[in-house]
This record gives sequence, structure tokens and C-alpha cells, in this order.
Amino acid sequence: MTFGMESAYGRLATPNYQQSPAWDFSAYTPAAVVVNLGSNDVYTKIAPELFQERYIKFMAALRETYPQAHIFAMRLFNGWLEQEVKAAVAARTEAGDAQVHYVDTAGWLEGYGTAVPTDYVLKNGPSVHPSSFGHLKAATRLAPLLASML
Repeated sequence: MTFGMESAYGRLATPNYQQSPAWDFSAYTPAAVVVNLGSNDVYTKIAPELFQERYIKFMAALRETYPQAHIFAMRLFNGWLEQEVKAAVAARTEAGDAQVHYVDTAGWLEGYGTAVPTDYVLKNGPSVHPSSFGHLKAATRLAPLLASML
């Protein structure tokens, strides 16, 4: 079975470590939690329905951990699993969570899957990981959005 962030988030180590102690969240009270997950799930060939189900459960766990925080679910920069992320946000909203938001990142970064991966790490094949410049571009777009909602 492949484990995702839904089982790793609350632990000090990855799911590969059976004896990983739980993280102590009591010292943290964030105003916002930003979620940008899915690229590694695509690489493990997870069924989109299972990804969506786990994403919903993960956001529910975040809500339980951070009852007052806004949760921002970002569209993957390359568009993978876009509908599943949107549906997960909709499911949480329909469940009465008014502080869960979808962040449409379409057009934020350039060069995914091209010979010139402008905003992505350069490697032998297409990388889903933003470069330092790509991270800066994304942060420049995300910061005002968060500020306007917080």
C-alpha cells in the first residue's frame, strides 16, 4: 500500500518508519495552512478517486488539528489532479467548512515538460518541482491572496 500525506503529516518521520512518534501540534496556531499535494501521488499511479478521498480526509484532519485556520488547497502547477482537488474542496465546503479555499494556480509557472523548464528544476526529464525562481514566482502570487483572506 502506498501511503500519502494523510498518514505522514502527523508524524515526525515518513510512513516508512513504523515507530515514528506523533508530532505535537499544541504549540502551533496558524492562521492559514497551504496544501500543495499530488505530484508524487501521480508518480505512484494512484487512482484519482482514491487521491480525492484521501485529500478530503487529510483536509478534515487539518481542520480537526487547526479549527480556526483557513485551509488553502492549491491546484498543482502543472494541472495534475485539478478536478480531484476542486472536488475535495467542494466536499469540505458542503460539509459546512467555510474556511477551505481552492487556489487556482493556472499560469503561475512556465516551462513544465518543455526543453526550457523556466520555473522548474532542471533535470533529465520533466520535473514537477519548482526551481528557486519558480518558488519565488509562486510565493509572489500566493502572498497577496492569503493576505486578502486573512
